[in-house]
Amino acid sequence: MLSCNGREPTSYGCDADAVTLVEVDYWGTVALRYSRACHAAWARWTNHSPSGVVATVRIEGSANTYETHTAGYGYEVKWTRMVSFSQYVRACLLKKAPTGDIYKECTPYR
Repeated sequence: MLSCNGREPTSYGCDADAVTLVEVDYWGTVALRYSRACHAAWARWTNHSPSGVVATVRIEGSANTYETHTAGYGYEVKWTRMVSFSQYVRACLLKKAPTGDIYKECTPYR
């Protein structure tokens, strides 16, 4: 397969064999997802609350970073575009506090 950098995981079928490598709880679950067939990773965030959370979901790689914004819906699931798994990657959620401070929680790098 061609490089998956910047591609959407569901559009390329990479979600079909995806596994969660690691996850952390932060305003829901932030998961680092991996597809062996596509040799790519992406971040997925799942809101476990009926109230919405406005935040940014990000996949941070040593060479590429992609992010998507939540809409603030209850039980929302959002994911990023993919990065090649040939680089170190981690999944993050960034939440802006009313004070303007940015809070960030990430999985470990893989």
